[in-house]
Amino acid sequence: MAITLNKVLDVYSLDNLMESKISKLAPDSDALNIVVCGDSRGERQLMPAVIESNTGINTINIAVDAGEVVSLIYALDSYDSYDNVYVLSASSWQINDGANDKGYLSQKCFQQLTLAEKLSIYQNNLFELVRMESGLIRLEMKYFLNKYPVKEELSYEEEVLKEDGFRGIDYTLNVEKEHLANLLKTHSWYKNLTNDNVRWRLFKEAMNVLGEKNAFIIVCQPPASPIWKEKTKNTVISKAEEEFSKKMDSICHQFTNIVFYDFYTNDIDLLDNSMYYDYQHLNRKGAEIFSKIFSDSINRELLVRMHDKVNNKPI
Repeated sequence: MAITLNKVLDVYSLDNLMESKISKLAPDSDALNIVVCGDSRGERQLMPAVIESNTGINTINIAVDAGEVVSLIYALDSYDSYDNVYVLSASSWQINDGANDKGYLSQKCFQQLTLAEKLSIYQNNLFELVRMESGLIRLEMKYFLNKYPVKEELSYEEEVLKEDGFRGIDYTLNVEKEHLANLLKTHSWYKNLTNDNVRWRLFKEAMNVLGEKNAFIIVCQPPASPIWKEKTKNTVISKAEEEFSKKMDSICHQFTNIVFYDFYTNDIDLLDNSMYYDYQHLNRKGAEIFSKIFSDSINRELLVRMHDKVNNKPI
C-alpha cells in the first residue's frame, strides 16, 4: 500500500498537464468564460476560437489526453471559482474498470481507490498496478521533501496554448481493413467491460460535486467516424457506447445545472470519414465544423436559461 500519512495529496489533482493548462490560460475571473475540459476528444475537437466567435464568450480549452472528471474537480478547486460554462468531453472508457492500460486511469482516481479496488481493477495487469503505486509513492515523497506541488514550473506546449488550448490534428483517416479488424478486438477502451463498478462510482461522486457548484455544465459524448459506427454496429462496442450514453443522460438529469449532449448515437451528417484523423477523433477540419455546431447548442442552452432566470424559474 502507498504511504498516505494524513492523506497529504488529497487536495491536489495530481494532473500536471491539466493544471498547467489552467494556470497558463487563466480563465477571466471578472467575466463569464466557456471552459472546454475532459479528455482528448475535447482537446482536439472543440476550438475555442470558433466557439468564442459564435457565442461572444471568452473560451479556453483545458482538456488533456485521458483527462477525466475526477482529476478535473480538484484542478478547478485550485484555480477557478466555477462561475462559468463548462463543456465536459466524456468518453466511455472513463467508467470501464477494464480500461486499465497505461494512461487510462489517472493518478487521482488511483489515489482514491482502496487496496481491494486496486487489486480488482489490476488483477490481470499487475505490472501496471506496481507502476501506478510506485508513481503515487514518488509524489508523496516529493511532498514530504517540499518539492510538490511546484506550480511555477508547470509548462505546456506553446503551440497549443496559442490556440487557447486546442490541439489540432491535420491528418485524414486512412481506413485499413486489417488494422481496423485488429483494433476492434484489442481496443483499450473496451477491454474486459465492467461499467458498473469502481470507476462508475468515482465518476458519479465527481458529478455530484459538479452538481453542487455555481456553474452550468454541458456533458458531451463526442462523435465517432461513420466507418467506426458501421463496423461496430450490434457489437459489444456499440452496446457499451449506448449504455454509456444512457448512464450520462440519467445522471445529468439529476442536476439542474448539468445537461447531456449525445453526439455519438445521434449522428452529424456533415462529419464524414474525411473529417477524422482516426476512427474516434476529428481532425482540424472536422473540429471546426463540430465546434460551430456545438456553439449553436451552447447559445440555445444559454438563451433558455436566461429566459428561465428572468421568469424566476430554478436554473
